[in-house]
Amino acid sequence: MPISYSEQSQLTCPNCGADFEATIWLLLDAGEEPQATEELRAGRLNTVTCPHCGNSGPAGAPLLFHDAATRQVIFAAAPGSAEHELREQARELHSLLVGSIPEEQRRAYLADVQIAQDVEGIAHLLRKHARRFADRRPETADRRPETGNSSSQSAVSSSQPAKQEAKPDESPVAHPQSQPAAESPLLEAVQALLAVDSPA
Repeated sequence: MPISYSEQSQLTCPNCGADFEATIWLLLDAGEEPQATEELRAGRLNTVTCPHCGNSGPAGAPLLFHDAATRQVIFAAAPGSAEHELREQARELHSLLVGSIPEEQRRAYLADVQIAQDVEGIAHLLRKHARRFADRRPETADRRPETGNSSSQSAVSSSQPAKQEAKPDESPVAHPQSQPAAESPLLEAVQALLAVDSPA
């Protein structure tokens, strides 16, 4: 059973007053509709154009976005909705989302719905999440060549560079000339200070 849901809506152009039909997304699943998800990120989803005068703008419909891969559920109400309408729109679309996912595949994150002011707000949250994910990737890529281990050991080996940075004097292979003599009073004082496990 598909998760995503769109419908043909009757709209009235605010510019020329003519009526026309357009397809509007109300529930969008990222896995099912990658192209529509890209349109959402770009701020083009649910933007309609009047066939009579060419005027274009947002359709003014609510939208519930779901992405199982990132465990995100984001809702935006139709612009100008009253509080009770907002709650009703969210309840109906959320019910539709949960009902379309087989019971054994439902996860706790489905109940954690983020609220955006409008469809552009959803797009902003998605772009922000994509930037955070992109910022983390180079860090992971930089660490892999240092370990020289297989991917199955990456979780263990990725923590080793951090330890070497924190206490470089314990890594004679990486810094053979940086290790002071054992009898150095300064070294003993620093080690004594590090050994004390209290805020004072």
